[in-house]
This record gives sequence, structure tokens and C-alpha cells, in this order.
Amino acid sequence: GDRLEFLLKVDSKAAHLERMYEADLFLDTGGYSAHSTALDSLWAGTPVVSLPGQAFASRPPASFLSALQVTDYISRNEADFEELAIRLVRNPAALDALRDKLWRSRKEGNLFQDDDHVGHMCRALKLLWELNGAGDGDEMLKMHVIVTL
Repeated sequence: GDRLEFLLKVDSKAAHLERMYEADLFLDTGGYSAHSTALDSLWAGTPVVSLPGQAFASRPPASFLSALQVTDYISRNEADFEELAIRLVRNPAALDALRDKLWRSRKEGNLFQDDDHVGHMCRALKLLWELNGAGDGDEMLKMHVIVTL
């Protein structure tokens, strides 16, 4: 009853993140998943339980959890999703421990390290420039490049 709240849109990102921090648990259901809202939840230190599917649109939160090294909260199926959620809400100590781990991972992990991502992207672009003759007028190489950070 009183533990489930439906909230209206807020005017600022700061207000949005503040109320994400107040949540006990974020349930990322299957189908089309939360994407940036799950990322906001993790940034606020709110644990996420994810149910990834086969389609790309259902998998980003599972990738976020992997990057933060909390893969135990990526469910394998609907029954597992339900069991994980119930286990966490019935065990406040486990929920608090997960929140603490998220805070540490946020600072120590690579998901929220923008400087690292920018550095990797700059190196990738420099390499592409060098591979293409650094603009010396030669025929540009025709290639498709995928850069993952």
C-alpha cells in the first residue's frame, strides 16, 4: 500500500535525482527498459533490478549494472526478477549494502568516469585521422569503425 508511489514530473534534473535517492529500489522491467532513468537511479545510489530481453531496447540497464560490477541484480527471467526484488525489499541490510556498493562503484568504477571516456574517444579520433593520412589530400580510406568506450 503506502510503499508504492506514483510521482508527477518535476521541473529540474536536481529534483529528479533527489527523489531517485529517496527510492528504495528501482525495478527495470522487460520490453523497453528504463535507459537514462535507470542510469539516473544508479547515479543517485538507488539499487536497480533489471530484466533484459533479446531486443537492444531492453538491455542498457543490464550493461550499466555490469559496468558497476553488480551483475547479481540482472535477472535471467521473470521469476528471477520477482525473486530478486522481493529478496531485496525484505532485507533492508542487503539493500543498504547494495546502495553502499553503488556509491563506491560510482566513484571507483568506469561507468561515470567522463574524463576516461573523453580520453578514449580523443585517442580513437586521432587514430582515425592518422589512418586517413592526416588530411594530406590522399584518398581517404573507406571504412566503418565502431568505437566502444
